[in-house]
Amino acid sequence: MNNGTIDLQRNGFIATLVINRPAKLNALTPEMLEQLLAHCHTLETDSEIRVVLLTSASEKAFCVGADIHRWTSLSALDMWRNWIRRGHQAFDALAQLPQPVIALLHGLAYGGGLELAATADIRICSAEAQMALPENRAGDSAWLVRNAAADGTAWALTGERTGIYR
Repeated sequence: MNNGTIDLQRNGFIATLVINRPAKLNALTPEMLEQLLAHCHTLETDSEIRVVLLTSASEKAFCVGADIHRWTSLSALDMWRNWIRRGHQAFDALAQLPQPVIALLHGLAYGGGLELAATADIRICSAEAQMALPENRAGDSAWLVRNAAADGTAWALTGERTGIYR
């Protein structure tokens, strides 16, 4: 099974977090959330790093959110414990880094992938970037509404796919 990785690369004062599961459009796994959280703990105390880039190893997607195939065997409590709570912890850790975080979006940024991008201080999108919150129909967009600006509220309320040109 390809659980994917979140890779941490360093080049001088720049750290790059690379979402690396291109065969699954960078769908996040619990293992990837754990890696993201661990990297954030490392970066928060690294005085050499002045900026963090968040990018993708996939040519087709920034991130399409959680790998929903990993949910099927979970009870409601395990779903909350292993996905929702852990995802919010990892996303909050990224949002609270002392360094500015710049998300570089291309391709698909859907669901939790869009929420992940929203944790960044700055988001730079390619002309091909497409963003959507399809899970809003199930009422699961509270993190984005609480932590993002007007675009996050619009995505959460409409669920519409948008590009960089509206």
